[in-house]
Amino acid sequence: MYARLLLDTGRAGEALSLAQAALATHETTSGPNHPATSLSNLAELYRVQGRYADAEPLFKQALAIREKSLGPDHPNVARALNNLAGFYRSQGWYADAEPLHMQALALSEKALGPANDIYEKRNSTNTARRRCTAK
Repeated sequence: MYARLLLDTGRAGEALSLAQAALATHETTSGPNHPATSLSNLAELYRVQGRYADAEPLFKQALAIREKSLGPDHPNVARALNNLAGFYRSQGWYADAEPLHMQALALSEKALGPANDIYEKRNSTNTARRRCTAK
């Protein structure tokens, strides 16, 4: 995401403006129930900047939109669960993160089949799950 590149290069104001504009455009073109990706991107920018009180509700809203629009068993719901769990993990809230990671893993395995060596190496859910349970 270009906004993250801007943030990483010290251009936080431009990054936030770009992410907020993307969210507004997405809401205008797709309606308020479909901007989950833009919400997640903006939430991640807030998280990286330490604006945790701004980030958490956006991660939750993105998850709710995905569940409502795609159904609770869709693989993209797993991604949204993983994003919220990653936010909790970054705060050290491992007890909150672990069940979300486990739910994301279950959804991913349901959609893609059981984890195997190649899948496990590529799937951040498994890695995050190990990190959470090791704490």
